[in-house]
Amino acid sequence: MEFFEKLGNVANKTCKYTTQQTNRLASITKLKWKMSDYKTKINDLYTELGKIVYENNVREEMDDFEDRKKEHCKKIDKLADEIEECRKKLLELNNKKQCPNCYSEIYVEFNYCPNCGKVVNNASENSEEQQDTNKNDEENEKFDLNEEIENNSYEEDLEDDEEA
Repeated sequence: MEFFEKLGNVANKTCKYTTQQTNRLASITKLKWKMSDYKTKINDLYTELGKIVYENNVREEMDDFEDRKKEHCKKIDKLADEIEECRKKLLELNNKKQCPNCYSEIYVEFNYCPNCGKVVNNASENSEEQQDTNKNDEENEKFDLNEEIENNSYEEDLEDDEEA
């Protein structure tokens, strides 16, 4: 009986893992499809915007040129933001992050970017204040070290004077 229980547990775990991975892949596929759709819409808006500019040039002056241009630009910006959100979700699903220096996609576990070598640990990404604090701590340590060296030199000078 114990054999069958173990077999059932392994089968159950395998099924759960397979389901999770299938759902993850389905989500990735949906996000990629969505991004592709947004990019197609942006290209269509670029084409329409080009037509509007051309019509304005041919007609000399269109009454609603600026309004139409701004409307198309707002739509493009909104779609670009949607694409960026999808890209961020894809990174998360693939257990990756973006290097703040060279924008390469790297695994979350990496502390250094394999492309540019910059430190990309989570602490440095989360706040620049922590970096400033670390720099201040390093400077304080250097100051303390220099002070200790000076004190030791002073004490050695005193010992030398006493011996003489």
